[in-house]
Amino acid sequence: MRTSTIAAIATPPGSGGIGIIKISGPQAVAIASALFRRAGTVEGGREYRSHRLYHGNIVDPRSSETVDEVLLSVMRAPHSYTCEDVVEINSHSGGLLLQRILKLVLEQGARLAEPGEFTLRAFTSGRIDLTQAEAVADLINARSESALKVAAAQLDGEMGRQIGALRDSIERALSMMYACMDFGDEHGLDDTIQEGLVLLQENVMPALEKLVRRYEERRYLRSGIRVVIAGRPNVGKSTLMNRLVGHDRAIVTPVPGTTRDIIDHQFVLKGVCVILVDTAGIRQSNDPVERIGIQRARKAIRDADLVLALFDASLPINEEDLELVEMVRAGRPAIVVFNKSDLPPGGAAEKIGKAVPHLRRVAVSALYERGIEELKDAILQAVVGDRDLDSESKLIPNQRQAEALRATRQAIQRALAGVPETRWVETIVQELELALERLGEITGKVRSEDAIERIFSHFCIGK
Repeated sequence: MRTSTIAAIATPPGSGGIGIIKISGPQAVAIASALFRRAGTVEGGREYRSHRLYHGNIVDPRSSETVDEVLLSVMRAPHSYTCEDVVEINSHSGGLLLQRILKLVLEQGARLAEPGEFTLRAFTSGRIDLTQAEAVADLINARSESALKVAAAQLDGEMGRQIGALRDSIERALSMMYACMDFGDEHGLDDTIQEGLVLLQENVMPALEKLVRRYEERRYLRSGIRVVIAGRPNVGKSTLMNRLVGHDRAIVTPVPGTTRDIIDHQFVLKGVCVILVDTAGIRQSNDPVERIGIQRARKAIRDADLVLALFDASLPINEEDLELVEMVRAGRPAIVVFNKSDLPPGGAAEKIGKAVPHLRRVAVSALYERGIEELKDAILQAVVGDRDLDSESKLIPNQRQAEALRATRQAIQRALAGVPETRWVETIVQELELALERLGEITGKVRSEDAIERIFSHFCIGK
């Protein structure tokens, strides 16, 4: 049974209108009572009703000095975020003031909360599952409207409900297999095995496939589209990046090789986050620092969701251009961008167009901001296509969940493979038990301490 009472500042650093110190645990109300003096009462009052807001002052019990005028909110267990007694002190915001109030709270017996510990307590108390806990972090860290909607859909618990339905179906099939193991000599058990296999094939596998496919096709709504600008030195990569993000993010000079490392910046394109990456120019170089940057550029191209293969339309094609053509010809999702279209053509556009005719081509002048809006539309079209983002389901697994879903799918596939011939029911049982375990890890029904630690380590203190 949990006995400690935790406290933390729940609002971001800096000055503002309101700052909140959150306290949770069995001593939350007692600690707040020792510091709070209700307005209009002699002793400040000691009885606090749940889900009420009280006006008064925080007073240093040692000096009787008034620290701040505050509002105190009380939420009694189990009707609170953590399912424990929770008190929130709503004070004026300011770093020194909040730290002083927090210090007083800690002196009364609370301890400083660890990152994500309030949400961890909500999870361990059973108020939310692990997918909803992850959604809390996603809501806080959302970088676009689409990411916000995805997080809100998961916070509602729909992912947990779908995982629960899958577990129910697998458990039904598993119970049929157990029956065959227990009554192996009874008549008609072949039909029972077949019924369990049909359940797995027709109910479980399609649902698993749908969730995995949804992650693979729409994960950009969660994490954004990683778009890499690649090309030879001085082709205009940094200028193009600055035009796309709307301000000067990368250094621009006429000297080739200025960009020697990966530079990235985020911007929102029609509700979708785009992580735009400027890379070192691809060429042969004797400079050891620039060579490291070029190696990183090649890796960034391999890892990108989309490559903007940038060429100078005013120059003839050269070996560095041909290397980039080979990279995008190998199947990397890409858009061919011809920069410096304001200058007389040098022949590169025609030759590159013939080399990669299947790729969309966009002409721009980064210097004069021509063709930038067309390029933005092409970026979104390349990843999203013609799908209506507003009409699609926002329930999209994250990477951790998708990995567990893939492992579940593999276990079911192994259970189905060759079983009608061999009738090795024990093998089916083992695979179905593994599938249940992996699904349970998604919601936290099966506890993986390493996974839980990783998830909550990304939370801020105070949440």
